[in-house]
Amino acid sequence: MKAYAEVIGDPVAHSRSPFIHNFWLGELGIDAEYRTCRVEAGKVGAYLSERRADPSWRGCNITIPHKETAYRLIVTEGAGGLGPGEGDFGAINTIAHDPLTGAMTGFNTDVEGVTGPLARSLARREAAQRRALRIAIVGAGGAARAALWGLSRLCPGAAFTVLARRDEQARALLEAMGIPGTVKSIADASLEGMDVLLNASPLGMTGKPPLALSPAAMNRNAIIFDMVYAPLETPLLRQSRSLGFEAVDGLQMLVAQAAGAFQKFFGVPVPQPLVDEVHQRLARQ
Repeated sequence: MKAYAEVIGDPVAHSRSPFIHNFWLGELGIDAEYRTCRVEAGKVGAYLSERRADPSWRGCNITIPHKETAYRLIVTEGAGGLGPGEGDFGAINTIAHDPLTGAMTGFNTDVEGVTGPLARSLARREAAQRRALRIAIVGAGGAARAALWGLSRLCPGAAFTVLARRDEQARALLEAMGIPGTVKSIADASLEGMDVLLNASPLGMTGKPPLALSPAAMNRNAIIFDMVYAPLETPLLRQSRSLGFEAVDGLQMLVAQAAGAFQKFFGVPVPQPLVDEVHQRLARQ
C-alpha cells in the first residue's frame, strides 16, 4: 500500500492540508499521498492504536478539537514522546510515525510556522539588531505560547511584551514558559518603539472584531505578522502596508508549519520555492 499521512479533526473536510502536501508530493516525485480523516471526540486513542500498526502510515496533523487530547495520549500517557528540542506546550499538532519501530513522536510545528517566515525577514538585519529586538505578542493561548517559545530561541536577547485582554492572562503565559517579559492589557498598550508585532489572537478574523492597535508608532523597519488567514488581508495588515511596514500574513504561517510536518512525515525538506508557490496558489483561491 502507498505511504500516506493525513489530517485528523472534527470537522476536517475544510482543511487545506491535503492540497498543500499533495502538491509537494507531486512536485518532489514522492510516491505517497495525504488525505483527511474525520475522528470524533473520544476516539483519538482508538485511531492511534489502529494507525500505529499500519506500516504505510507516516503520521498525521492534528486540528480542532484534538490537539490537547493527542498531547495527553502521546506524552502524558506514554504512547510516544515529544521530538528532540520540542517545547512542552500541552498540545501537539503533528505526530510522526516510524513504520519500522512503531514509535510515535509528537511535535508542534506552529513554532516553525512562526520562526520560518520571521527568520527570512530578520536575516537582512545584523546579529546585534536581532538580539536587541523589542517584540510584542498579542494573545495568551496556545498559538501565543508556540510563538513566544519559538521567538525566544530565534531571537535570544529580545525583549518581549505580551498583550492580552487581562494582565493576569499575559503574566500566566510568561510564567508558564519561564521567559522574562512585560505584560499589558490590549486596551492600555502602546506599540511605540516595537520592532515586531505578532497577532496570535483571533482578533481580525472573519466574524471577530479587529485588533484595536495601531502600528503607526513602531520602529521604521518594523515587521507585522498576523496569524489570521481568513481574511488574508486583515485590517491590521492593510494598515501596516499603508504605513510602509513589512507585513507577514497568516497563510505564510500555515504553509511554513505544513513544511515542517512534511519533512517529519516523508523525510524530505520542502525547498523554499515550493513553499512560496503553495502560498501564492492558496492566496489566489
